Amino acid sequence: MTYELAFNFLLIAVGMFILIRSGVYIVRSLVGIAHFLKVSEFTLSFILMAFATTLPEFAIGVNAAFRKESLISLGNILGANILTIGLVLGLVALISGRLIIHHQPKGTIIFHHWFTFLLGISPLILLIDLKLSRFDGLILIALFFANLLRLFHLKEIFNHGKSFWLSHFHPHGDIISAGVHPNRLIFQEWKSFLKNLFIFLAAAGFLLFSAYLIIEGAKNISVKIGMSQFLVGALIIALGTTLPELSFGIRAALLKKGELSLGNLFGATAFNSTWILGVVALISPIEISEPSAFLIAAVFMILALFLANFFLQTRGAISRKEGLVLVGISILFIITQIFL
Repeated sequence: MTYELAFNFLLIAVGMFILIRSGVYIVRSLVGIAHFLKVSEFTLSFILMAFATTLPEFAIGVNAAFRKESLISLGNILGANILTIGLVLGLVALISGRLIIHHQPKGTIIFHHWFTFLLGISPLILLIDLKLSRFDGLILIALFFANLLRLFHLKEIFNHGKSFWLSHFHPHGDIISAGVHPNRLIFQEWKSFLKNLFIFLAAAGFLLFSAYLIIEGAKNISVKIGMSQFLVGALIIALGTTLPELSFGIRAALLKKGELSLGNLFGATAFNSTWILGVVALISPIEISEPSAFLIAAVFMILALFLANFFLQTRGAISRKEGLVLVGISILFIITQIFL
């Protein structure tokens, strides 16, 4: 028994080390990719980095669905969203001092009409009857793709007002460098882009592998303690799957890249609530067997998302005090679930 616990703790430690190192390379490569595509770093991180950091949730969700244990995935998603917006965003704000989105017109992009907030709570609305059917899963997947189309069609989310496709196929139309032949400049920038893309994909792979180690260790330890499927997902596994967002957010904050942190965190929430839960419900419908634990998690998730959007809408930033409030919500959620 002691031997197994020690091995699982070692597994978690190794996974955390790999995760932190891969987070460094992901931030650097993502900045390079954003500059090449002439796309705002906030937008790029909302889509690409959110996808990379939610791969652990997706892998766990699909695995749990095929095993007819979808409650684990539901608990994981709700817990991960609370920790992502509460703990991670709060800590990033505490480190940054004042977390703000630069170069984004007020009322546009992610926070326009609280669309991200609605995406985050969309599965909770569908779970009013304590069931998430296959049809509900199709609705969530449709919302996910609708949001992607919305992002790609909003010109104001890109630098210089260019569309994604124009920036992609003609990335150097407005760049003139003295003494450098245009063809050579294009070659150098494409070479740098491909290098950054390779680093991003490789680092994302290591990040996924490290999250797998952490989750496996946490799951094995939780079995020895004895917890319900929903609580295992909401507490033990959610803490593990949120580590990529935590690593990325802290690194981005230290590198003074607040846009990357915000884009990734809100993007991860949208991915979790729509794409991942939609796929899980499509494979294996979810039925709540523990209404009290679910309702507690639902209330905390709505509260965290509402306050984060409120702070950004009213003040255009999240201060250290507001970050402390978000961290407090996540800690209170953990305490409440453990004791109640």
